[in-house]
Amino acid sequence: MNMNKVGFFGAIIGGLIGLVSGIGVPIILRYSPQNLVWLVMGIMAATILIILFMMIAFLFSKSTVRKFAGIVLILPIILTAYFSIIIYQQLAPANAPYMDIVKDIDIFKMLDLFAVGMPILMVIVMLPLIIWAFKFMYDTYIKREEILKNGIACQAKILKIVDNGMRVNGQPVYNIALEITSPSQGIYQVTKDFMVPHMDLGLMQPGTIVNVKVDQNNPNNVVFDTWTGNIS
Repeated sequence: MNMNKVGFFGAIIGGLIGLVSGIGVPIILRYSPQNLVWLVMGIMAATILIILFMMIAFLFSKSTVRKFAGIVLILPIILTAYFSIIIYQQLAPANAPYMDIVKDIDIFKMLDLFAVGMPILMVIVMLPLIIWAFKFMYDTYIKREEILKNGIACQAKILKIVDNGMRVNGQPVYNIALEITSPSQGIYQVTKDFMVPHMDLGLMQPGTIVNVKVDQNNPNNVVFDTWTGNIS
């Protein structure tokens, strides 16, 4: 999925929601205040739908960072739904649809639940990202040196390269699919996140042949050899 298109679509819909809110609310307040709740509910529903769309797009992205961002987006969906319930309870008429269900919801108990649940949810969401980040740093700086020293020299063809949106010390991180040609393992494919120096970004294109080193104990653990001059 093209994330630029997703972002553009999200910006357009968000702008439309803001435009409808800015124009519609004053008009409704002046001419039909009893219908304000329906306009607000429509805006809330549209907001939840666009966030849900963005969340699904991020979750199906090949970028690890965007996948975690998609999980985090569940928080604004929950908060928007919570405020929608409060507004519906306060503004909707007594005979409004589903009011018999909504009026029985204790918003203060929900608030207490959020106070306990949100920190736990944040830990659950952020902990895998922190673990991934530490593992990536270990693989990039410590394990890499070991493989460069003792690994098997191979050549690899770049099949696909995708920016995962993360930066480490200012350097971009890319999700790269490689076709490895190994003297011991034959031809096989590996997809991993790699930090790519800015000077080599223009050379890292699908079809490019690069020199790599492969872990003797794990053929899927691959690092690029010295960057400058290793691209043919």
